[in-house]
Amino acid sequence: MAQNHMMLPWLGNLAQPKACLPQKMTAVLCHNRCFVGYRFFHNVGGGANASIYCMLRTLERIKEAEGKLPEVFYYQVDGGSENSNLATLGYCEFIVAQRLVDKIVITRLLVGHTHCDIDAFFGVIWKKIRDATILTPHQYEEAIKEALASVGIPIIVEDVFVVPDFQAYINPHLLDITQAFKQQYTKLQWIFEYVGYCEACSDRTSPLCKACAEFPNGVKVNKPCHRHICK
Repeated sequence: MAQNHMMLPWLGNLAQPKACLPQKMTAVLCHNRCFVGYRFFHNVGGGANASIYCMLRTLERIKEAEGKLPEVFYYQVDGGSENSNLATLGYCEFIVAQRLVDKIVITRLLVGHTHCDIDAFFGVIWKKIRDATILTPHQYEEAIKEALASVGIPIIVEDVFVVPDFQAYINPHLLDITQAFKQQYTKLQWIFEYVGYCEACSDRTSPLCKACAEFPNGVKVNKPCHRHICK
């Protein structure tokens, strides 16, 4: 959601005061499950760490609510650098390698294309708060929930005050494929699918055979030229 629409205090159509509390919100729509707005304040920067947190926390929510994760996780993101980066891909491969899910399909939209469903949610929120007077974070949260009360799924706002440094953890284990997001066509789809190992290699105590060495983490990546993301 546009950050300039989330300044506090929000005084409707009046000029904003010089001293404001900035908010940012990353929205995740889990179709037929819930809408989660992850709200960050000035003490948490954006970028890949925040984006990865939202992805992992959403999976955790699904596990808590349903007792298990879906076999296939479909993840659609825009082309911003907070989403289109090797750390995000590395965590997708890591999730599959750990057998949390069997398959992840991550799709990056074309430049100029939007998340029509998410943007519709933001439009409804903006219509609600545009002319309102909102002084506190709690009032803003209530306005979001009131605006989306009729959508038929739970509306959750989670305030995030700290995120782990996911990049520092995963980056040393990533291959150097930094050109992956600098191609002529920016609509990219990566599919991570668990293929495992043959019986001889399953204990991982000896060097992998030629076939298993092609996918050393037991995860097949469908993107041409890239068999795996993590070393």
